Amino acid sequence: MVRARIHIILVLTIVMGIWFRMSEFTDADISDQVIVPGNRISMMSISLSSTKTVDGMRMITLLQTEGLLPEGFDVGAIRVTQDSSSASLPYRLTAHKKNGDDGLCNALALRVYRTNEIAYQGNLIDVSLSSSIELNGRDDWIFVVSLPSHNTDLKNKLCSVDFVFSTKKDGQQGGLYGESHVGSIISTGTW
Repeated sequence: MVRARIHIILVLTIVMGIWFRMSEFTDADISDQVIVPGNRISMMSISLSSTKTVDGMRMITLLQTEGLLPEGFDVGAIRVTQDSSSASLPYRLTAHKKNGDDGLCNALALRVYRTNEIAYQGNLIDVSLSSSIELNGRDDWIFVVSLPSHNTDLKNKLCSVDFVFSTKKDGQQGGLYGESHVGSIISTGTW
């Protein structure tokens, strides 16, 4: 009985397979073509990469400063490259406080050098720079953070900041946007 059922199922499977193979009504290929003269499609990508200057590896942390004292400083360097299809890519550098003591974050001074020239000198939190990078180009940035204040209220405090390199397509709301975050943690010592 079981053997007969197996034979029936096998025969039905073979017959259905032959029928599907021979039948033109099961073919689901659809092809449609519309030609619209004068239209064209173009693609663009925008992306920034922040890497270490020494080995080109992706950079996550720029400054990891511990025990900063008045008149002390720390130095960090970063390379920004573009991975886009745009010939020239404008971008901005800003700092965003993540957490920590407001007094210390506002007291920290920052000097930023780009191609051996001072691009910014002022408060760490207030940095806002614009630049442009060519296709397959790179920008090398050097950051010098210091504590000019001798205020004892700034002892043993912490300031965590993200340096943000961002770009978007010119004159566009929303749309294409690229961003790279690099963190920095600065803590003071005791004096």
